[in-house]
Amino acid sequence: MSGDKCMFFNCNLSRRTSKNSFYSFPTNEELAKKWILNSGNMKLVSLSPKRLKKRYICANHFDTKMYNEPVGTIRRTLKKNAVPMEYSLGKICYI
Repeated sequence: MSGDKCMFFNCNLSRRTSKNSFYSFPTNEELAKKWILNSGNMKLVSLSPKRLKKRYICANHFDTKMYNEPVGTIRRTLKKNAVPMEYSLGKICYI
């Protein structure tokens, strides 16, 4: 598993080739578990918190309600308790 690729199941986006924003997994273990479950990527379950922190999910998988309002900045930030949308079968991520 590459640290540059979105870890959401069936997502093909990479930090190297996409202009999309990528967000690292939270350090809070309970919140990180929700991210793993919602990502649909059960390979992440076996990763230590240290290794998980070096994995990312791209902005395509977060509802707009999960973002803070921008304050004098172009880049959006996630709310403290943000979780990605739940993975649904057949949805493939491109762009």
